[in-house]
Amino acid sequence: MNILVAIFIIFFVIFLNYIRYMDMLYPPVIQGGLWILVLLMYYVYTDKFMPLSDTMCFIITIGIINFSFGSYISTFKYKPKKKFIFFKNIKEKDIILNLVFWIPIIVLPFFLYKAYSIGTSGISEDYFFKIELN
Repeated sequence: MNILVAIFIIFFVIFLNYIRYMDMLYPPVIQGGLWILVLLMYYVYTDKFMPLSDTMCFIITIGIINFSFGSYISTFKYKPKKKFIFFKNIKEKDIILNLVFWIPIIVLPFFLYKAYSIGTSGISEDYFFKIELN
C-alpha cells in the first residue's frame, strides 16, 4: 500500500467520523488527524527516515478503521445535545482561561526557534540527529 493511498483512505475515514457528530474533538477524528500528520511529515522528509513498508501503512490504516468502528459501536444510539455559544455570556473571570489558551500559543514560536537552533548547530549535518543528541 502506497503512503499516499493510506493518507487518502485515512482522510476519508476522518471525514466520515467528522460528519457523524460535526465535532473535531470526536476521538477518531483526533486519532486519524494525528496519524495523517505523522504520515505527511514522513512523506515530506522521506530521505531522513528509514523506508516505510507497505505492511506498516496497511497496519496504520486498519488500526484507524478499527478505532473508528469501535467508537461508532460504543456511541451507537448517542445523540449529543446542541450547544449554542453566545459571546455575550463571557464573564470577566474567563481571563484566566484566556491566559491558559494564549500563553502556549505565544511561547510556541520561541520554542520552535530554540529547537531549530539546536538542530542547526552540532557535529552532524542531519537536523533530526542533532535534536536527538541534545
